[in-house]
Amino acid sequence: SCPNCTTTFDPSKGGSAFRSCQNSVTDTVSRYKLNVRMEHNGDKGNFLFWGATCIKLFGKTAAECRDELIAVGDDIKVFPTCVDEILSKTWAVRFKFRSQLRQSSVLDVSAEPHHIQTLTATLGLKVITN
Repeated sequence: SCPNCTTTFDPSKGGSAFRSCQNSVTDTVSRYKLNVRMEHNGDKGNFLFWGATCIKLFGKTAAECRDELIAVGDDIKVFPTCVDEILSKTWAVRFKFRSQLRQSSVLDVSAEPHHIQTLTATLGLKVITN
């Protein structure tokens, strides 16, 4: 993909092409996504984490997170360290739900207390701490 916009790189152009952002592209940036299925109290959901969100949450690219998940294998009781690190944290998450695919794309994540408090108050949620 073009590092300046979301246009997919066309390899038939010989390594240099004009994108929708009108820039000449010589170097490309690989964009990956991580598809995660979550389950809580019998409810299931699919979430897409794009590269920038993975870096923000885990400090790793989506490709690195995906490779770490694959390396752990299919044992549902074993989580990679990137997952263990986020389990005790609270975030305000902005996502887009696509009902046709029953899938959510994570658009942004914030650990700012102001964002979390505003969202909690707006939705009438109770924060439970152990």
